[in-house]
Amino acid sequence: MDTYEARRRMYDLARQALELLDECLRDERNLSKTATDLRNMELEARALLADAGYPAESAWRSMQRVLLALQAPQLDSHLVHEARSELRDAVETLASLTSATSERDSDFRIIG
Repeated sequence: MDTYEARRRMYDLARQALELLDECLRDERNLSKTATDLRNMELEARALLADAGYPAESAWRSMQRVLLALQAPQLDSHLVHEARSELRDAVETLASLTSATSERDSDFRIIG
């Protein structure tokens, strides 16, 4: 998998993780089911790190923090919201790197 594909997949995973967390916080989703799904997503994200590079690391770390917050014996809302904020920032970073309309992509098209 090339870097762009890995970052795009990491973006998808991080965005899905953010959506799951939001559903859980609105009590629309079971906490243990959310934690299980996030764990699977985090494992896939970890496998993508070698190809996705440094920008994807923040998404992976954020998924880990969200997972830890959800698996705590008592839900710590401050930790959950802090992890959610980090995850949202990671999603925005990956989105900017993988968007087809970015200046960087345009530069590659001009040169290529």
